[in-house]
Amino acid sequence: HLSSGIVAQSVGGGGGSGGWAVSASEATYYASIDLSLGGSGGRGGKGGEVTVDWGSVITTAGDLSAGILAQSVGGGGGTAGAGLSESSVTVYGSANIAVGGTGGSGGSAGKVSVRQAADIVATGRGSAGIVAQSIGGGGGWGGMAMAGSFISAHGALQIAVGGNGGGGGSASDVSVQQTGVVAASGDYSAGIVAQSIGGGGGASGMVLTGTGYTEQSDINLGISLKGGAGGSAGRVFVQQTGSVSTTGKSAAGIVAQSIGGGGGHSGLVLAVAGAQRVQWLGGSLTMAVGGSGGKGSNADAVHVIAGDVSTRGDASTAIEAVSVGGGGGAASATAAVDIVSKWNVNMALSAGGADGGNGGDVTVSLNGAVNTAGVESKGIKAMSVGGGGGSGTLVLAGTVKS
Repeated sequence: HLSSGIVAQSVGGGGGSGGWAVSASEATYYASIDLSLGGSGGRGGKGGEVTVDWGSVITTAGDLSAGILAQSVGGGGGTAGAGLSESSVTVYGSANIAVGGTGGSGGSAGKVSVRQAADIVATGRGSAGIVAQSIGGGGGWGGMAMAGSFISAHGALQIAVGGNGGGGGSASDVSVQQTGVVAASGDYSAGIVAQSIGGGGGASGMVLTGTGYTEQSDINLGISLKGGAGGSAGRVFVQQTGSVSTTGKSAAGIVAQSIGGGGGHSGLVLAVAGAQRVQWLGGSLTMAVGGSGGKGSNADAVHVIAGDVSTRGDASTAIEAVSVGGGGGAASATAAVDIVSKWNVNMALSAGGADGGNGGDVTVSLNGAVNTAGVESKGIKAMSVGGGGGSGTLVLAGTVKS
């Protein structure tokens, strides 16, 4: 098993995680100010260009094996560090500010080109004749932010800002040119697979801010920033001169896909004001501002030129050519609530979900016959699909007891 004939890979390294930042005051008679800034995640490394040019027969026997496996993969962006700021007991007021770091961007992937001028025979469950992929790295998650005060006798200010999600890395063009026979046997097998896939954007950091008890005014502000945008996908070109055949259920003769990366979702925001006993003028202001999801990225053109293609097995497809835009990131829930307050203002806002990306042109040209044998099997599946927009979210603002 896992015994491919030729393996050619260029893989970028993953970005490092950002450090956490923690600031705290435990018991302070005078005013306290605590500030914490989470570290940003590192950028993922780039995948380089990969080229395979071969002219001899390749035979594999074993599950999850490929005649030729060629991949360029961008490294994933690092997760950002959290910012945590807290004060326990303060007599003359407290201010706690926490900011999460920014997620690292995913690394881009390079071009992948495969030219094979001889037959390929692959036997085994999940086997494939040729697999060629350019895959952008996923963006890192933004850092969480938490700011809180447990007891502050003369007022409290809490501000928490979650970090941006990192953008997904872009994928590059993929080209496969094969002359001769490609035969794959086994369930879930494939003759030729060519894919360009943009990396998904990272989610923005979750935000929590709140006050436990104060005898004067308190302000609680939580802000979530954007999810990372998805990475774009490249063009995909497959030219097969001769024949491709598969035997087994859920198999595919030729699969060619360009898929834009989906956007990351925005982080949850929760701002809470606890018990308050106002002696003079004062009150509670609680605000939660949700960020938008990251935009889905575009896919590019897909072009397949095929000779004879046949499948023998249920739920199999002879030729699948698909260009799919990445889906937009969703907005997460946002809530601003105070528990017990004499005078209060509670506001919750959300920027909403993001747009999806566009699908590209899809072309299938035949220089031979297409044959399928098996129920729920398809001859040619050719689609260009735009990515769906990100969903909206629950927004809640209210008072438990006034």
